[in-house]
Amino acid sequence: MKCHNPSCKAQIVKRISHWFKTLGNADWFGIKTIEKLVESGYDSLEKIYGMNESDFKSTGFGPVQAKNLAEAVDLTKNKAVEDWRFLAAFGVSDLGTGDSRKLLSHIKLEELLERKAEDIKKIHGFGEITSRSIERSIKQIKATLIHMLSMNFNLVKTPLTGETGKSASSIAGKGIVFTGKMESGSREEIKDAARRLGVKVQNSVGGKTDYLVCGEKGGASKINKARELGVRIISEREYLDIIVGGGD
Repeated sequence: MKCHNPSCKAQIVKRISHWFKTLGNADWFGIKTIEKLVESGYDSLEKIYGMNESDFKSTGFGPVQAKNLAEAVDLTKNKAVEDWRFLAAFGVSDLGTGDSRKLLSHIKLEELLERKAEDIKKIHGFGEITSRSIERSIKQIKATLIHMLSMNFNLVKTPLTGETGKSASSIAGKGIVFTGKMESGSREEIKDAARRLGVKVQNSVGGKTDYLVCGEKGGASKINKARELGVRIISEREYLDIIVGGGD
């Protein structure tokens, strides 16, 4: 029988698993690992993010895995991640990654806790029932959300509607091609986020391309073409650093 009680272990494991899968910037937290942590009393994000290597060892993990888990926790905080992905990772009712992105393009993450269903309903695509469900769910995770925000995750902020093209980021107006597998999300998600920053996303490298952003196993033809044309080739990490820091 499926458990619907939010306090039962199955639901706790599901919520924690959803967090790490949606955040998508660190490995090691599979279902078996999370189940072991929950059984040992580490049954919330607050508790898991308060753990160190010794704590992981005390729950029965070997030295290597304990080290990897501790490093993975730090990685999720330090590796750049979009704020909409961070919000979606909490499993807010009726709020997947797409709607999280849409919501944060109208309301800043740090202001979301104070907003009402009426504010959400004003955004195109959010109906009354959905808006009330989102407000109610956010209130339920308020303490956890505040706690996690206080840990200073490296969040890439979604520009508010109307700010596109006016972003402080130096990539606004630049022609960018993305190639290869990206770590911070699917290539389409990253392209969509780039467009919101005012980027001219291109499918092929040409004379009007400013950057070629290379993920894992980037296309050789695109890389060679970029070299021929003198287009700047950067890694995904460098691209995210530009967004966060506004540098070039």
